[in-house]
Amino acid sequence: MGLSGTVGELFYFNPHVTLTLEAPGGHNWLVVLGSPYRMQKLGLTSAALKVGTKITVIGFPHRTDADTMRAERLVVGERSIELR
Repeated sequence: MGLSGTVGELFYFNPHVTLTLEAPGGHNWLVVLGSPYRMQKLGLTSAALKVGTKITVIGFPHRTDADTMRAERLVVGERSIELR
C-alpha cells in the first residue's frame, strides 16, 4: 500500500518514530517508522521529516486500526529509503 501526503506531526521518540501523514481528501494516517537510532542511521533526522514535508509511504495497514500503517519504505524528495 502506498500513500502520499505531507507530514502533519512528528513524534521522534523511543520506541518508534511516528508521524501523522495528511493525505489528500483530509484523511490522516498514523505512520509507524523505526527507532530514532535507526532513522538517524538512515539519514532520516527530525529535520528531514519536519512538518510540511511531502513524502510517500509504502507499507502495511494495521490489522485492526484502519488509520495506522507500518512503513517499509519512505520516499522523501528524490530519495527512496528502505526502512527494514
